[in-house]
Amino acid sequence: MDNLNLWQFPPPPYTTSTTQTLFSTQEELPGPRCGHTLTAVSHHLILFGGFTSVPSGVSDNSLPCLTNSVYCLNSLTKKWKRLYPEGEPPSPRTNHAAVSCGDGVLIQGGMGPSGICNGDLHVLDMSGETFKWKKVVVEEGMAPGPRYGHVMGLAGEKLVIFGGKNGNLVLADTWALSTTTKPNVWERLYPNGDLPPGRVYASASTRDRRYFVLYGGRDQHGMPLGDAYRLESLSSSGFWVWTRSPGLDLSKRYQHAAVFLNPRLHVIGGVLSNTRQVDAEKAVSVLDTSTGVWIDTSNELMRRSLHAAESVGNRIYVYGGLREGVLLDDLLVSGELLSSGPTVPSYLGSSPETPRPPASEMNDSYKPSFSREKLQDLVNKVISTLLRPQTWEPPVDRKFFLSFPELAELCFAAKQIIEQEPTVLQLNAPIKVFGDLHGQFGDLMRLFYEYGYPSRQGDISYIDYLFLGDYVDRGKHSLETIILLLALKVEYPKNIHLIRGNHEAETTNRVYGFFNECIERIVRVCLSVHRIYIFYLFLTNEVMIIFFYANRQELNDGNRAFKLINDFFTHLPLAALIEKKIFCVHGGIGSSVFTVEQIANMKRPVDIDCEYNYKVMKDLLWSDPTAHDTILGIGTNKRGPNIVSFGPDRVNAFCERNGIDLILRGHECVLDGFERFAKGKLITVFSATNYCGIFKNAGAILVIGRNLDVVPKLIHPLPPPISPEENLPDKAWIEVRPLDHTRFLYHVDSERPPTPVRGFPKPEFEQGSTS
Repeated sequence: MDNLNLWQFPPPPYTTSTTQTLFSTQEELPGPRCGHTLTAVSHHLILFGGFTSVPSGVSDNSLPCLTNSVYCLNSLTKKWKRLYPEGEPPSPRTNHAAVSCGDGVLIQGGMGPSGICNGDLHVLDMSGETFKWKKVVVEEGMAPGPRYGHVMGLAGEKLVIFGGKNGNLVLADTWALSTTTKPNVWERLYPNGDLPPGRVYASASTRDRRYFVLYGGRDQHGMPLGDAYRLESLSSSGFWVWTRSPGLDLSKRYQHAAVFLNPRLHVIGGVLSNTRQVDAEKAVSVLDTSTGVWIDTSNELMRRSLHAAESVGNRIYVYGGLREGVLLDDLLVSGELLSSGPTVPSYLGSSPETPRPPASEMNDSYKPSFSREKLQDLVNKVISTLLRPQTWEPPVDRKFFLSFPELAELCFAAKQIIEQEPTVLQLNAPIKVFGDLHGQFGDLMRLFYEYGYPSRQGDISYIDYLFLGDYVDRGKHSLETIILLLALKVEYPKNIHLIRGNHEAETTNRVYGFFNECIERIVRVCLSVHRIYIFYLFLTNEVMIIFFYANRQELNDGNRAFKLINDFFTHLPLAALIEKKIFCVHGGIGSSVFTVEQIANMKRPVDIDCEYNYKVMKDLLWSDPTAHDTILGIGTNKRGPNIVSFGPDRVNAFCERNGIDLILRGHECVLDGFERFAKGKLITVFSATNYCGIFKNAGAILVIGRNLDVVPKLIHPLPPPISPEENLPDKAWIEVRPLDHTRFLYHVDSERPPTPVRGFPKPEFEQGSTS
C-alpha cells in the first residue's frame, strides 16, 4: 500500500497555520485537514473527508485520523456549517474523487483507515430540504473498481474517471458512466488521440462540463509530471479523444489542485518529490487553454499540497492542505489568481435614487429627458452589467437592474437610430449572423464568450453583427437579452444590426411570457424603492397612501415598459442583404414575397396584423421551408392557418430573380443549430440551445468571411441532469469547422451523426406557436 508520503517530511509537533482565514466567524469550522475535496453546488461549497491530523509513525496497513465529516460554506453569507446528512455515509477516506452533478456531489474511491475504499459511487443529494447520502445503484459488470489518487469529472453527459493507484499498480484506464440514461452502467473507454500515461495524485478540472483537463501527477516510477491532456466526446455515438496540450509547464508537480476560472486552468501548489514542495516562485501556474501558453507566478501562500480548490462565479476558493508537515486550516479566496489580460468589469448595481413623492408620477406619455452624457452613462451601465461573457450570473431573486425611466430612455435612443435605417439593411462582410435567442441570455453570453463579442478593444472595428429576430420569449431572461442588444445598438450603431422576427409583436409577446416577465421584474425594482418610502414615511401616518400608490405604480411601470419595447419592435427593419449576395430574413419568402425591392418599399412602423401588410408579413416572419428538398411548391404549415411552407423551387426562383446566392433565416429549431435546404441555397440558423427545455438542440451562429465563406459555430447545451427537476445552466459547447474554402460547404466532425431531418414532432403547446 502507498503510504501517501505524509510522514516523509520532518515530523513536527501537531500545529496549524491560519495565515489567511478570511471568514472569521463563530460558525462550525472544518478545522485543519488535508486530502479532502471541495465541490461547488450552486453557491455552496461542500467539503468532505480528509486527514484531520498528520499521521506519524503509522504502519503501511493503517491510516488513522481520517474523517467522513461534511461541511458546507455558503459563498453568499460567508459562513461554514457542519452537515449531518441522512442515510449511510461513505466511510472515512482521503485522496478520493468528488464532482458536482445537478443538486448533489458524487464521491468515489479513496484511501480508508484500513486500506483502499471500495469502488462504490456515493451521492450527497442536496435537492430536498434535508440532505441525504445515497449509494448509486450500478449494474453489475466491469467497473473502475477501488483506487485512490485518481481524477473524476463530467465531460458532456458522462461522468468520467481516469488513473489513480491500486496497490502497486499505477492506472491509466478511462471509464464513463452516463448521467442521463438508466440503468447505470460503467463503460470502459478506449479513446483515440494522444493517450496520457498512467499517473496518481494528478488533478483535473472540468471546463463548463464540455471537457475536462488532466494535469500533472506522479508516474509509476515516482517522478512528477508536468503535462496536460484534454478529454472530450466528439459525438453522441461514443467517440472519445484525448488531446495533449501543446504547451508544457516546466514546474512538474503532484498532490496539487487545479481549477478552471473562465478559459484558464489554475494549477495550485503541489510537491516535486517526497520531501520537497513546489517553490514559491512557481506556486501557481496558469494554462490559457485558448493559446496553450503557461505562465508561472509567485505566491507563498499557495505553497501547499493535498489541499482542495474550487471556483464559484468569479472567485477561486482554496482550503487547507499540508505545508512541510504542518496541517493548514486557512481559507483563501480570490478572483483570478493570474490573468493574461484585463478582466471584464463587474457592475455591482447602482445606489437607489432618493425616492420622489407620489406627485412626481410620470404619465404614460413619458418623453426622453436624458442628456447625451447621461445617456452614455446609461449605455455604459448596461454594457458593463450584462456584457460579461465569462462571469455573468443570473440576478438574485430575478431583480432587474434598470428603472423604468432608464429603460424608456434606452428604447427611445435605439428607436431613433433604427428609424433612420432602410427596411432592408445593406450590410458588408465579414459579419456574424445570430439566429433566434428566445430570451436565453446565457446562450448569448456563451456564444459571445466562445466566438467573440462587440468591443472597441475586440473585433467591433472590423466585423459586424446581425441578429435575425426572436429576441424575447418564454426564456427567463428576455429583458437582459433585449436591453443588452438595445445598448449595443446605441453604442455601435454601424456595427450592430437587428431585424424583426415573429416574436417582435405585442400580441405574440402577451401570450408567450414576455409580458409577464416585464410585470414581474419591473415590479420588483419599484417595490424595493417604495419600501424605502413606507419606512421613511411611517412616522407621518402616510403609509397606506404610499402603499396604495406603490402597487398601482409598479404594475403600471411593467406594462409601460412592455409597450415601449414592443413599439420599438414595430420600427425594426424586416430583412438584410449582405454584399448584395446573401439575403437574410427571420422566417422566409412564403408565397407572396418575390423580390427584395418589394420588401424595401414597405413603410415602417408595421403592424403585423394590419390587413394591408398581413400576407407579406406572415410570409416574412412566419413561413418555413418544406420538410425536405423533394417537396416542392407551396404547402400548409403546422404552425397554423394563413402560414405556409415553401419548397426548394421557390428558393431557387427567388435567388435567380434577385441575383443572390443564398438565403439565411432563423425561426425554426433545428437540432444541430444550423441546417441546409435547397441544396445549400438556404440555411436555417438557431442560437438558443435546448429550446423549451425539451429539444436538446445545439445553438449556432454563422460567421461570413470577406469572400462570403459561411462557417457555422456551435454551442451544445449541458446534458440533462440526473433528475428532471434540476435546472442547470447549459455550458457545454463544440465548434464546427469549414471543410475547405468552397463557398457554403460545411464539415461537422465525421463521427457526429448527420443533421437530422427537420420536422421532428412538436409538443402540443407548440402547435400554432412561435418555435
